[in-house]
Formats: sequence, structure tokens, C-alpha cells
Amino acid sequence: MKKALTVLLLLASAASAAPPDWDDFQSQIVTTFQDVLCIIYKVMWAIAGPLAVLVLVWAGVKWVYARDNPSEREAAKEMVTYAIIALILLLISKAIPEFILSKPSAPIVFNCV
Repeated sequence: MKKALTVLLLLASAASAAPPDWDDFQSQIVTTFQDVLCIIYKVMWAIAGPLAVLVLVWAGVKWVYARDNPSEREAAKEMVTYAIIALILLLISKAIPEFILSKPSAPIVFNCV
């Protein structure tokens, strides 16, 4: 029963994640190295965000089922910590180019944000 509940929770969280806009990837014309980097950046964002959320959910489920086992609880705490760090790094990686490009005097070097 516990495993079925865990699988249902993971499927529900995966189904609620917003799918990436694949039309944006297909309509983009690749002519420069910057375009290739832009596509890689968008694909990595589309994969890493939902993956970090799934790891966070899985760690929470692990933490709940750890009960009185301190080693399992500690492993789940570490998973939660690493998933939160990954989400923070993802947000920072998105915010830095947007912040740099919002300056009026900044040269456009990363315009796929």
C-alpha cells in the first residue's frame, strides 16, 4: 500500500509539472554557436527544473517513511537539502543573464532568455 501511494504521489507531481514549449525549440533557426548554446540552455532548464522538483518530492516521501530509522532520515534530509540547492542554482542561472541584459549599456551576449 505504501509503495502504491508513493508511486501515485510521484505520478501526480510529474503530471502537474508544466511541459516545455517544444514549438519554441523547433521554430528556432540555428545559425551561430550562440544559437546552439541557447538551445542547450533551454533544454537543460526544461529537464533540470522538473527533475529537481521530483527529487524533492521523493526525498519528502522518503523522510516520511523513515520513521524511527535515523540513518534513513538523515539520507532523506540530505536529499532535501541538495534538491533545494539545485533549485536555487537553477533560479540563479536564470536570473544572472536576465539581470545583466536588463542594463541599458550591456552588450547583448546571451539573448535567449
